[in-house]
Amino acid sequence: MSSASTDPAQPASGYYTGPVTVTLAAQDEDGGSGVETTSYSIDGGAATQYVAPFQVTGDGAHVVSYFATDKAGNAEAAKTLEVKIDATKPTVTGGLTGRSVTVAAADAGSGIDKIEYQIDNGAWAAYTSPIAAPDAAAHIVSFRATDKAGNVSDVGSVQVPVVGETVQVSVTSAGPPSADGWYRQNVVVTLAAPTGSAGLVVQARVNGAAWKNNPKPITVSANGSNLIEYRLLRSNVLVAGSDGQTTIKLDKAAAAVGLVRSPAGGTGTPRNPIDVRITGADPLSGVGLVEYRINDGAWAPVGTDSVRFNQVGQYVLTARVTDRAGNVSQEKSITVVIAADPATQLTASPKKASAGTPVTFNLKGFLRFDTVTLRAGGTTWGSVTTDVNGTAKFTVNLPAGTPKGDVTITAIGADPAVTASTTLTIK
Repeated sequence: MSSASTDPAQPASGYYTGPVTVTLAAQDEDGGSGVETTSYSIDGGAATQYVAPFQVTGDGAHVVSYFATDKAGNAEAAKTLEVKIDATKPTVTGGLTGRSVTVAAADAGSGIDKIEYQIDNGAWAAYTSPIAAPDAAAHIVSFRATDKAGNVSDVGSVQVPVVGETVQVSVTSAGPPSADGWYRQNVVVTLAAPTGSAGLVVQARVNGAAWKNNPKPITVSANGSNLIEYRLLRSNVLVAGSDGQTTIKLDKAAAAVGLVRSPAGGTGTPRNPIDVRITGADPLSGVGLVEYRINDGAWAPVGTDSVRFNQVGQYVLTARVTDRAGNVSQEKSITVVIAADPATQLTASPKKASAGTPVTFNLKGFLRFDTVTLRAGGTTWGSVTTDVNGTAKFTVNLPAGTPKGDVTITAIGADPAVTASTTLTIK
C-alpha cells in the first residue's frame, strides 16, 4: 500500500504558492513479499519509477498518480494526489471618475480573496464600492488585492485632485464593463477642462506616450490594460492636484476551450468508463466561467473533476468558456460511446499441453489496468496487468509434475466478482 505527502503541507486554501515536494512511501501487507517498486506520473505523463522525493511546479491544477508493486508482481490500483499551485500575484487597477476611485482586481489562478484600500497614509480597509474623497482636499488612494492562495498584488494608487480644478472625464462604450471592469468593445475617453474655468489647458497621454494638449476624444482599441493620464496646465504650469488617471481594460478576443479524453480512444464500458477533462484559457481578462452540457441538456458549470461517462449510450459533450470580459468562446464537442460490458473471457493456446511447456492465456472484459491473477485450484500460476481496454496476454510454463488430465484455470481481478475460467488438458 502506498501513500503520498507534500512539503509544504497543503494550505487551508487548497493552493500552494510555489513548487511542491512530493514524497511517496509504500509497504506490503504483513506476510507479503515486500515492496519491489513505487511508480508515479504527473498530469497523465509517462510512469516514472520513484527513487526520491520530486517536485511539482507551475501554476495550475496538477494530478500525481502513483502505485506500488510488490516482489510477487502484484500492483495496487493507482491512487491520485491533486496539487494546485498559484505562485502568481493578482493584478489590481484603479480609475478616477470625478472624485471617486473605482478599483478592480483579477487573478487567473486561485481567484481574488479580497481588495483593500487606504487614503493617504491611513489604515487599510476592505474595498466594497467606489471610494469617495473624504473632503475637498487632494488625496492619494492606494489599493492592493490578495488572492485565495495568499499572493498579494503590487500596490497601485490614484491621485484625487483638489475640488474645483479637475479634468472632467467621460468614458463611453457600446456596452458596459463587466463586473471585473473589462470592456468588450472599443472605449472612447473624452477629457475636458472644468466648466467656467478660464486659461486652463488639458494635457493627456496614453500608455506613457508623449503628452498632448487639448486632445481629441481618445479611442481605446488595443486589447489589454490601457493607462490614460491627464492633468491641467495654466500658463504652462501644472495646476496642483489636477493630476489624474484612468485605466481602460479591453478584451475583444474570445477565450479558448479544450477537451481532453481519457483514455484517448476506443469505446468505454460501465466497467471501464471514459473521463473528459474540460479546460479554459484566456490570456487577457482571464477565465470567468467554464460550462458544459451533454447532448441537448442544460449548461452546467465545470467542477474540479473530469466528467465521467459510465452508463451505456452515445453522448455528445459540448463545452464553452466565458472570459471575465464576457466574451464567449466557440463551442467545442466530443463524442463518447459507452457500450455494454463484454463478458469476461479466458482462453488458452494451446488447449492441450504437456507439463513444462508454455501456454499463452488471453483475457478480456476485465477492468483496465487491473492486476489479474491466474489460479489452478489452490495454486497461483502468476499475474498480469490488463491494458487500457481491459485485455491482456500472459504466457506461463506449466509447472513440472503437473498431473495429467483436465485442469480448470481461473482468472481473478482486483474485484473478486470479475472472473473468467477455461479448461486446460494436461497431456
